[in-house]
Amino acid sequence: MTNIMPETGLAACNFLGAKYIANIGCAASHDEPRSINETVTCITVKDKKKRYEPAYTETCKLIEEQVINAVNDSDSKTYITVKEPCEIELVLETGYEFYFEDEIPIKCRQDKQKVVWYAPEIETGLEFLDYFRSRIKKL
Repeated sequence: MTNIMPETGLAACNFLGAKYIANIGCAASHDEPRSINETVTCITVKDKKKRYEPAYTETCKLIEEQVINAVNDSDSKTYITVKEPCEIELVLETGYEFYFEDEIPIKCRQDKQKVVWYAPEIETGLEFLDYFRSRIKKL
């Protein structure tokens, strides 16, 4: 089974056992998939830092060509594996911090910049990702 996903985040973890062959998105979106899987092909459709924001007509052709190449090269791609139970870590960039007003409903370690939680299976762990994301504030 092979999948091509636009963007990443939660999506990458939902394709267990599938080859993660391509990430299609802005240049800023490529660090995360490369940290998950070094063999992923990253297809850049815009790069705000370089002021590269082409029209959809240009990016459609670019995506089509690079996806075909990625699929043809899919035998060299590796699989995403997640071992259960899971330990999941969310670390914030400078300028953001966690705030917790209530008791946290899952076993975890946390401070202002990082939270690490434990889950018996990936689905539960990902449900709590949304919970912890809702507890982020900009400084």
